[in-house]
Amino acid sequence: MSDFGNTCLMPSIKYKYNNYDGNYYYYLGNQKLDMITIRVIGKGGFGEISKIILRNPKTNKSREFALKMSLNTNKASEEWLIRNKLHRIKKCTCFIPVLPLNERMTLMPVADGHLGELAQKRIFFRDDTEVITMYVTLLEIFYCMNNNSFIYVDIKPGNILFKIIDENSIQLLIGDLGSVQPSNNGCYTRTNDYLPNPIRKSENSQYDWTCIGNHTPQTFYSRISIVQIYAITKTIFQVLYNQWNVTQQDNIKRVYLNLEFLIQTLDVPAKLDLIKDSLSLDVFNDFIYNLRKMYNSNNSIIDIFSDSIKKFNPQFNNQPPPQSLTDDEQKLIQYYNEEGECIAKEKVNDFKLCNNNMSLADKRTHLLRQSRNFHPNHAKNGECPKFSTLLFQKLNSSCNPPSPPGPPPTP
Repeated sequence: MSDFGNTCLMPSIKYKYNNYDGNYYYYLGNQKLDMITIRVIGKGGFGEISKIILRNPKTNKSREFALKMSLNTNKASEEWLIRNKLHRIKKCTCFIPVLPLNERMTLMPVADGHLGELAQKRIFFRDDTEVITMYVTLLEIFYCMNNNSFIYVDIKPGNILFKIIDENSIQLLIGDLGSVQPSNNGCYTRTNDYLPNPIRKSENSQYDWTCIGNHTPQTFYSRISIVQIYAITKTIFQVLYNQWNVTQQDNIKRVYLNLEFLIQTLDVPAKLDLIKDSLSLDVFNDFIYNLRKMYNSNNSIIDIFSDSIKKFNPQFNNQPPPQSLTDDEQKLIQYYNEEGECIAKEKVNDFKLCNNNMSLADKRTHLLRQSRNFHPNHAKNGECPKFSTLLFQKLNSSCNPPSPPGPPPTP
């Protein structure tokens, strides 16, 4: 790169010794650059980050950068240690455009914020298509990283940075790059709230899912991929929730509910256990491809996810029917098989969450909540869903009077 024109890839800047005056300077090719330090923008145990300007005196073009300076003179920075991997993944993502200059200095773009701040900065999705585009982009990024043995687990809104390119586009960047280095016990940094519920409940489960341990490469990448898909889904879900609180727009509701349903599905221990060793890179790639291709049809995100698993794991096509369903649950299944055109029939089995240990009141609450989720026309203006069978007519009588629709459920 001959100048500062590309906002994705980092310019080929070097920091090297000048034999004439005995000082170090920034160079772009053979051209010495002028450097101006603006201010320190961050400090921590790693050292400090300063905002600087590098200017090419020949063309008079300039660009802002963040310069990370490690204070530990006895240990190389994390970016320097993984510089070869950083170079390798440039072929499939510019998500990590950092440039290690030496063992202590790393040059990075200046971010405008993180995804958790999009709504606060008045940057909104205009429709479902834009949401899916960002969702697929994040999936592609982490697929690329996994495919190049570059593991990043700590996915959450605060760790996905963005840089505004123009009024129609933003560039995504990674934060906390040190998380790609496993700890001494082979575990990767993670945030509990962005792990599936069965995993976050115990340290043993977290070790089994986010640490190298005794896994084969297949089982390790499968579990890491599931954790990543869950965290990416919840990250976009949280962004949409924040946006709804500001705009109350309804044109993102469908994808919002789709993301919520995938989160709820992966929060079910039995389902997580069923697929934990089945998510190969082929499945991950197929999910991305079909999500981009098929989401605008009647397929939901969970349908596409399930179909991708089944394609590479035929044993999932013939799962035994659920056992020990109560009479109420059997009637519920019958109702949705006969009248439930609002949802895919494959989802009927999810209602076995109404297990035998639930009280009648809990079952009623669960039933009505699920019905509103999947019957948006029935839920219009806060009305209770209408059922045809005697069982559901009785359940209808327990509904509270209609009330104005509130915000989406808290993630």
